[in-house]
Amino acid sequence: MEILFCFLNWVSSFAYTDEESGSKMDIHNLATVIAPNILYPSAKQVTANNNKSSSSSSGQTAGTN
Repeated sequence: MEILFCFLNWVSSFAYTDEESGSKMDIHNLATVIAPNILYPSAKQVTANNNKSSSSSSGQTAGTN
């Protein structure tokens, strides 16, 4: 993770070199693009959460009938 952050910091260092050779990928734009790709739940967590929510909702509906 540290290497990734160092790389992103290095990439963001080119954001303001000059008008022709600079990029618009400053640290905030990089975070906006990279974070959703890094901070997503694993497939196991998603299915476990879906199973919990479906079993708890079915238990709630069964108790109200």
